[in-house]
Amino acid sequence: MRAGAFFRTLLLTATLAGCAGVPEKLPAAPWVLGLTPGDLGRPLLISRLVTGTFEERRWRAWVEIEASAGRLNVVVLTAFGVPILTLEQRGTSDPKITVLEAGTGTLDPRFMLFDLQITHWPVAPLARALAENDLTI
Repeated sequence: MRAGAFFRTLLLTATLAGCAGVPEKLPAAPWVLGLTPGDLGRPLLISRLVTGTFEERRWRAWVEIEASAGRLNVVVLTAFGVPILTLEQRGTSDPKITVLEAGTGTLDPRFMLFDLQITHWPVAPLARALAENDLTI
């Protein structure tokens, strides 16, 4: 299956599962960088199993990321493939975050987006965004 078809299928699945989801109401965070998918300057396609420990509990989740000049899609699934959350950003709009019923409540998607941006976005737009928040590289 081609990567594009895979992500369309994955996003459709997450969207359908999202019908049962509840949009997450997150307070404004001053550290959100305001970078756009266009600031990335290149396409990005990542599929990873992420593991970690939080409050003495081990977590595993699949993270699927697709970015292009005009959009960013992030889908987080349990190790068994049940959607936990989606993050969608189109152009310069603010990211739309949907935490699905399978979500644990301990995963803040804003931290994920921040980590993604400081890891993969080019230095110039990242430095500009950090400077706007009184931070430096």
